Amino acid sequence: MLVPFGAHTLDFPRHWVTRTDSRGEPLRVWERYGMPRIDDFYLNNVFYLYKRPEDARDPNADAFGTGFVVGFPGTLVKDYMHLYGVSNAHVVGFPTGAPVPRFNSGDGTYVRELEVTDWEPHPGGDDLAVALLNMESPESDAIDIAYVTPEHFVSHSALDARPMLGIGDDVFMIGMFLHQPGVKRNHPSVRFGHISMIPDEAERIPQMQRSGFRQLSFLLDMRSLGGYSGSPVYVYRSRHAGTGIDASLLGIHWGALRDDDGLHTGMNGVVPAWKLWELLMTKKFVDQRKDDEERIAKKRRAPRGAATLDSVKAAANPHHERDFTNLLQRAVKPPK
Repeated sequence: MLVPFGAHTLDFPRHWVTRTDSRGEPLRVWERYGMPRIDDFYLNNVFYLYKRPEDARDPNADAFGTGFVVGFPGTLVKDYMHLYGVSNAHVVGFPTGAPVPRFNSGDGTYVRELEVTDWEPHPGGDDLAVALLNMESPESDAIDIAYVTPEHFVSHSALDARPMLGIGDDVFMIGMFLHQPGVKRNHPSVRFGHISMIPDEAERIPQMQRSGFRQLSFLLDMRSLGGYSGSPVYVYRSRHAGTGIDASLLGIHWGALRDDDGLHTGMNGVVPAWKLWELLMTKKFVDQRKDDEERIAKKRRAPRGAATLDSVKAAANPHHERDFTNLLQRAVKPPK
């Protein structure tokens, strides 16, 4: 089943504590503490990436990174959701070359046979890549995926609205723990940390695996190892009042920073979510969404029983495209 992001909040454990009011009188307060309970929804937001389809189907083969699903609401067709896979450019392309996603499905997995050329990199060179996953609006429970929509992306303007977002805010990341990834199914794990540095155009971080490309980044104080590249990173405010809070997509994890001896510094780089928004709003994807929705709207207007022609060009692997589309057509349930 594919479900939207906005229906889920983070719930904190709570206990009774004694405080004092302004007059010094004791006051019992139902106060939250510790880390929030991460809803299982977030685990279904991610998938694993492999170099070849046969590797993705082999329980003994290695995955090389993580990706996650973004849903982009339709404009012409309001109940339609465009589904995209998101990861790092260095995972799906050079130098790793692992473009094939594996999703959890029922008691097993489903492999989407994508190639490197199916992934579109960010035009500015940022360590991001996006691939279109669906051609139709799914309606079954075959694939276990949850999607995050752009309304939950952290925007650049949020940095100017502090203390709305800033240093010290709590974050968590969902992805593949390299040493315990799962065998028959993806088994993602969660890492926790804090924002340590806000992105600064004058202080971009060099990426050694990409010939020193200077990546605009959040820096996080967070434990991480290989396998989390491409993972979604969410930020939440632990100081927020109420029974639960919404998390927002801070960005996409791209790697750990190491010292001159190659040792992990505990600092991790994250491509800001607004860079993903830039990529999704490039002409290629704007035109794709417009063309798909016009085709769907035309099909819906056709008289019942009338024959219609599909003007969409055949995929490089039409059999695999059709199989995955049929599954997704039965998997997504648009937000109510």
